[in-house]
Amino acid sequence: SVINYDTQESICQGESIIIHGISRTVAGVYSQPYVLPTGCDSVSNVTLVVNPLPTINAGGDVTACAGDQVLVNATGAPTITWNPVTTNGTYVTPGVGTITYTATGTDVNGCAGIENVDVTVNPLPAVSFVADTLMGCIPFDVTFTNLSVPTGNNCQWTFGDGSGALG
Repeated sequence: SVINYDTQESICQGESIIIHGISRTVAGVYSQPYVLPTGCDSVSNVTLVVNPLPTINAGGDVTACAGDQVLVNATGAPTITWNPVTTNGTYVTPGVGTITYTATGTDVNGCAGIENVDVTVNPLPAVSFVADTLMGCIPFDVTFTNLSVPTGNNCQWTFGDGSGALG
């Protein structure tokens, strides 16, 4: 008589497992017959399930100004962790430069998907205005010349009287 031994194994996409001495990466049923010393035959059937990786969505890359808060939030799995360490759905205030935040989402099968978000923080522009007119008494207006040094971002300066300058 033939005795069947049926088992099931699960791996995540991109992983491998040894079944009957062979590394396997593809879902399916792998059978191996055995002749036991007692003369009975047996068959080991191993069903391999390959679970897909979760698709993590952490939004796109972000550009901000120094001092701005940036939301780090990802979806696509029940558990999300971040590197550098922060809590999913919270705001961070990174320093000037570019930093890569990596969101790792783990699903109920223990499979993990990853998405990177580059956060580029630009320095604040150097502010410099020169008064064109020294008279500031009503009804005389004081006008300003914008000598600000741009940092790659356009900034709108407002003076509280409806006027402004682009720097």
